[in-house]
Amino acid sequence: MPKKLKAALITAAFLVIIAAGYICTESIRLRNSPCGTKPLITTGCETTDRMEIYNGLGYSVGYHTYDGRYYGAEFRLFGKLLVWAWIE
Repeated sequence: MPKKLKAALITAAFLVIIAAGYICTESIRLRNSPCGTKPLITTGCETTDRMEIYNGLGYSVGYHTYDGRYYGAEFRLFGKLLVWAWIE
């Protein structure tokens, strides 16, 4: 295997491992934090009358609201795959 290809594969694997570790620790941090906690790195925010959605790097966390009170949250990978959720 050429040295440049091997170096590129090692670098790509390292970046994937770092990204997976970051998303995993953010998921745990947001799950154990009070409602309304924003991700460490926020790339966007959507607010409606029933939901606040914060986008992070490769994931999004949405908080369900009603009359200014939080009653649920959900954590999604790439905005599609539900990892965890809770609703009161």
